Amino acid sequence: MSKKFLLLMPLFITTTTFVYPENLSTTKVSIQQIRFKEQAKQNYTTTVVNKLILPPRLKFGDTISIVASASNITHLNEIPEIKRRFESMGFKVILGKNIYASAPLPIGATKLSESNPNIKEDLDHSYIQYAGTPKERADDLMDMFKNQKVKAIIELRGGYGSAQILDLLDYDIIKQNPKILIGFSDITSLLLAINLQTGLVTFHGPVAVMDWNDFSYNYFKWLVMDGAYPLVLNKYIPALDDDGNISNLNFTITSGRAEGRLIGGNLTLLMNLLGTKYQPDFNHAILFVEDADEKDLYRIDRMLGQLKNSGALNKISGFIFASCSNCNLTSLGYSTLMKTFKEYIKPLKIPAFAGTMVGHFGSNYTLPIGSQVKIDADSGSMTIQNRVVQ
Repeated sequence: MSKKFLLLMPLFITTTTFVYPENLSTTKVSIQQIRFKEQAKQNYTTTVVNKLILPPRLKFGDTISIVASASNITHLNEIPEIKRRFESMGFKVILGKNIYASAPLPIGATKLSESNPNIKEDLDHSYIQYAGTPKERADDLMDMFKNQKVKAIIELRGGYGSAQILDLLDYDIIKQNPKILIGFSDITSLLLAINLQTGLVTFHGPVAVMDWNDFSYNYFKWLVMDGAYPLVLNKYIPALDDDGNISNLNFTITSGRAEGRLIGGNLTLLMNLLGTKYQPDFNHAILFVEDADEKDLYRIDRMLGQLKNSGALNKISGFIFASCSNCNLTSLGYSTLMKTFKEYIKPLKIPAFAGTMVGHFGSNYTLPIGSQVKIDADSGSMTIQNRVVQ
């Protein structure tokens, strides 16, 4: 790693606390469990049939794969740099066969094959914003799950398109070949669907195009390589995010502590799964959400309202509004957001807070979807209770 890594490492250690779960009170959890049992029947249903599966931990020298299950990359020239970055971390790297698909031409090139001789020039341009057709992207991801050399799959980027491939995946093969899958934003669809359909713990974390700074790298390593647990995540997002946007999201919505299975991700993508066979199981879950570029914050109100009307919010035991990058959090926007929390979250009477290092900015926690966590809404912290890799 860089000299910067060596300098910053002590700082991050001081903001990370390893504690034992029994140090946290479960009084409020038992109250919530009683409340859940007393709730009337609801039309909102989901089916959980799979036991939790932990993927093998990642080790230095292992092979990782970078695939593009959604949008293509903006600049082809970035791909070799991304590959070198992960090689410098100590991994072997296999690129998905569609990682260059439908991408814009590199600067100065007249055809895609000038960047990579394996690229087909007769691409299906109806999928120009995606990294190939849905079938091509699904086949690419499945090939990496079947490849015994690959120990972890890192999504290239989000964008849009991962929901298009959900029906094309072979969940039995994924279940038989458990491995680390990490990404966020549009990749939320894959993380939640695969966890629900197979029981495999998936990981909400940085995508390959991000710079993987020391903060993001350390939490990734501690969780999926060291297998550290219990691991407390207690760093608030800064007043300004990495792009200079006002974040202004560090506060308790409702005091208390709670525990449950961790589910969530991008709020918009979560909405797209409601009412489908891929919607997550909200029962007794800790739900975290993040979003970006929602400049009219009534959209957040609309989506949380949909969660309420579906019955999902009434089932969760804790809530985290992680971040909303580039979301116009001026005084008016902030007021709108607070009104939304008052309308939809406060009446639940469950522990809830806003502001944590998860979202569309450079520094991100890696979070295990499907694993057991505890939250403390007063300190704005989350504790990953169990080991999430074998």
